[in-house]
Amino acid sequence: MCAFLLTNVEKAMDLTLVHQFLHDISVAPYKLLDQVKRWVTSP
Repeated sequence: MCAFLLTNVEKAMDLTLVHQFLHDISVAPYKLLDQVKRWVTSP
């Protein structure tokens, strides 16, 4: 599974940070993402 984040924030959001957020909101471990892609503009 992959997440595409649309943001203009320059700070990189890494996979570890996303995993921690998902864990904090009780998302099941098997639903965690494999990769994160950052977009600055919407396609």
